[in-house]
Amino acid sequence: MLISKNRTSEKLFYALLIFPYFVQRNWIYFGSWIQAMLDIHRILTLCVLIILVIGKRIKINSYLVGVCFYMVTLLVSTIINHGPLIRCMNYICNIVAPTLFVYVLFHKDTLMCLDAMLFPMEILIYANLLTVLLFPNGMYVTVNYAGQQTRNNWLLGMDNGQAPLFLWAITVSVLRTYFITGKTKLTPRNLFLLVAILATVLICWQATIIVGMTIIVFALLFSEYFAKAKLLNIWTYFLIVAIVFALLVIFQSVGGFSYIIQTILRKDLTFSGRVMIWGKTIKAISQHPLLGYGRQDDYFMWKSVGHIHTHNMYLQTLYQGGILHFSVFIFVHLVTAKKLYKNNENVLSNALSMILFCLLIMFQVEAYAYSFWIVIFQLCYESDWLIHKRAQIANAEGIKVPRKIVLRLKSGGIGV
Repeated sequence: MLISKNRTSEKLFYALLIFPYFVQRNWIYFGSWIQAMLDIHRILTLCVLIILVIGKRIKINSYLVGVCFYMVTLLVSTIINHGPLIRCMNYICNIVAPTLFVYVLFHKDTLMCLDAMLFPMEILIYANLLTVLLFPNGMYVTVNYAGQQTRNNWLLGMDNGQAPLFLWAITVSVLRTYFITGKTKLTPRNLFLLVAILATVLICWQATIIVGMTIIVFALLFSEYFAKAKLLNIWTYFLIVAIVFALLVIFQSVGGFSYIIQTILRKDLTFSGRVMIWGKTIKAISQHPLLGYGRQDDYFMWKSVGHIHTHNMYLQTLYQGGILHFSVFIFVHLVTAKKLYKNNENVLSNALSMILFCLLIMFQVEAYAYSFWIVIFQLCYESDWLIHKRAQIANAEGIKVPRKIVLRLKSGGIGV
């Protein structure tokens, strides 16, 4: 079907609106003026999104409540600990804008929302792969607080830091295919994106995401079989993540993972120094367990844990906001899991559960400074609405719909 010029213009408008939030702050290495333009763009985007929300009838759901409290607890902790308030507000804005973008568009025009996110993501991911091929030893050098140089930086930043954007793109791609076809079967567009991501990961040998990407590829190729396996659900994945966290981070029993760490991932048994950082972080958390230390600068972090972050998202959350902030973080996990498990036998829900599992596994060895991860949770949460919206379309067209979903359609049980 042909797309009208007005429709194309609208799609381009939303794509340009969200674009700066796909780019990390590393673009300052390409020129300070480029970074300044992106910062101005981010501010304008946030203003436009707030204007779009004003006047819109706001229907708060559990996920939005969780995100609001996540931001509030972090802000309060930062203020109490006299942390860098501007840095904290910048992080919060990077959460607010993408969340509002999905909130404003997803239910209003699902395909528009997904297209507006996917198109710029694809451009950036393909361009990033090109920079990897052109600059195999890295595109530019960054220097951390301790004077250590890092060369494995490309268009989308440091190698492991690119992982959440990759997963965000895969999530959007899968949702778009399902909305159009009612299936998660890989289309040529999905396949090209997945191959570009896999090529980037393998060439750069991004150990953090290799295992997870392998799981995702199998989950998408054999989605029908995964959906039939009742034990393969989001609660099972959460249990696996909890066990890995306990063994790897709390008890630091890395010996049991020695084959994976040394042979497959080509890392030493300290996970490139992560084990020592985790030990220092746990000690620091025990001294401020309730409210944590807030969002802090690199100097403070380096003195406290020996790095600019804790290399574990769960420890990072506990460190920054204490038990209160961590509880909200877990609440976001739980409400998202509840939505996914509600449709566990659906291929989309099963595929998204696997993508989320991959993200949580990466959380064990990385603490991401950017908020890409929060939109992945949001889209997984919204999958319940999308599954039943797609079922409405199929039901109207006379296509067979599972009895469980038909009953929910008749009862009007398609809430947000």
